[in-house]
Amino acid sequence: MSADTPQTPDGGSLRPYRGGLMFGFFNAINWQVALGTPMVLLAEALGASPVQVGLAYAFVFVLAPMQILGTPLLHRFGFKKLMSAGWGFRSLFLLPAIYVAILARHTTPAPWMVNVLIASVFLFTLMRSVASCAWVPWLYAILPAGIRGKYFASDQVISGVGSISTLVTCSLLFMTLPLFDAFIVMYSFSFIGAASSVFFLNRLPDAAKPSTMSLNRVFADTPGILLRKSPFRKFLSLSVVFAVVTTPVAPFSAYYLRVQDKLAPGNILLFTTMQYAGVVLGSLLIRNQIDRTGTRPFFFVSLILNSLVCIYWIAALQLGISDTSWLPFIYLLFGMGASSWVSANLAFLPNVTESE
Repeated sequence: MSADTPQTPDGGSLRPYRGGLMFGFFNAINWQVALGTPMVLLAEALGASPVQVGLAYAFVFVLAPMQILGTPLLHRFGFKKLMSAGWGFRSLFLLPAIYVAILARHTTPAPWMVNVLIASVFLFTLMRSVASCAWVPWLYAILPAGIRGKYFASDQVISGVGSISTLVTCSLLFMTLPLFDAFIVMYSFSFIGAASSVFFLNRLPDAAKPSTMSLNRVFADTPGILLRKSPFRKFLSLSVVFAVVTTPVAPFSAYYLRVQDKLAPGNILLFTTMQYAGVVLGSLLIRNQIDRTGTRPFFFVSLILNSLVCIYWIAALQLGISDTSWLPFIYLLFGMGASSWVSANLAFLPNVTESE
């Protein structure tokens, strides 16, 4: 079978996996605040520099290799326990953000407040990275092959709805409450989302623990997996380039619109909402097609849409474009491109990796 052979759906239902889909909804409520535009805006409100904002946003990607260190824990704890523990512990690191927002209501933000926020984001993403090594292998272990594409596209739809709900709520909070009061409510809302996501995570069926894998073996095998000529290496190279090009767009655009164009936080969040409307729209178009057609067309769609978005922002920088009338459309395209890539990536990955 070729690496992109379309799979024939087996007619399986997503009903047994609704816990995972609900986890995606509440997890979106959690991370949209903790790692998304609200976090960027809180850092800016506390006086963070562009370097500090970029650092906080980059932790998700800088700490991603920590998944490798978490892999040996899978044999000891299993998929469900490791994910639940990691997601539970990471929610505690939302509390420092609430603390500095409370203090900033009554005094001029001090530099140490930004440092506390950045440190809390670091620890939040550290816990996330260690535990997330369990998530995708767990899903591959319990999902029938014929419905994986449908599941991942459905997850994008439901997560997108969670993201839109969160961003609209945050936007309304900015419009109706004093700035730091709004952040306090947002992060409290995020904490509730974190607790709810762990609850639904535990309703998923568990899978058998993987075979023993020592940390020494992980470090010994990883360079060969990355460097050996294979379909996986080719796909990894493409994924790295895609991530390097597209990942900075979200924090850059939020910071640019706030600092350069002086847009209100609520308006910025409304634009970001269009991004997740694009995620929902793209995923709805994909979910009933991807298991039949294969993933290749959706990779191409994602590359085209993301290229258009990048061209717009480059032109905005070079030409000093301040007209925001195009932004809803640009954010919509960005979301559709993201949903196409994520759904295709997760459905395609088993074709270029060994089961172990």
